[in-house]
Amino acid sequence: MPGLLGTPPLDLADAVRRLGELRARAGQLLGLALALGLSGGLLAGAGEPRVGVPLLIGAAGAIALLGLCRGDRRRLLVSLVAQGDAWNVAGVSELAARLQSPRERRRIAAGLRAAADVGAGAQLPLMVDAPRAHAAGERLRALAQRFGDPLVSVSAPAAAICRRLLCDAQHSPLYNPHVPEEDLERILALVERDLTPAAR
Repeated sequence: MPGLLGTPPLDLADAVRRLGELRARAGQLLGLALALGLSGGLLAGAGEPRVGVPLLIGAAGAIALLGLCRGDRRRLLVSLVAQGDAWNVAGVSELAARLQSPRERRRIAAGLRAAADVGAGAQLPLMVDAPRAHAAGERLRALAQRFGDPLVSVSAPAAAICRRLLCDAQHSPLYNPHVPEEDLERILALVERDLTPAAR
């Protein structure tokens, strides 16, 4: 099973095409949800629940699919930020700025601390591979401290790689035991090199 660093770089032309498809699909699903919701609400309010309620259920389904579509788009953009060579792709620079924001840095720091806590035996609702998290616990906590420190400069690719480490269960060595354990060492070393104290 290839890990976060084992997958080949995304082809930028393919990524642009895929982002366009996801954007178009999101627009279609939003329009469908609005149409079904409005029709269903009017019919249900007019005393036709046998027709209105199924339309409202369809609207809820379209909203759920819209959420999945937006999630796919965000994951693709995070991968492009982590790749570090896609700044001209629409949406990448904007997401990079958000990943470097104090709020997002605090979220990443909290995720790193939570993973380390699971490794230390804490009962948290995370499916982290506890032995791996335990072995890397000290480094995870150190990274969490640096992400939470406004005097430490965090590159956008480093933030995106940490985000994928914490959220991409299929390819993350913190979650998937089929991803080589040494990938965690490589990822942590890569991120550690990319965090530097800001000039005072």
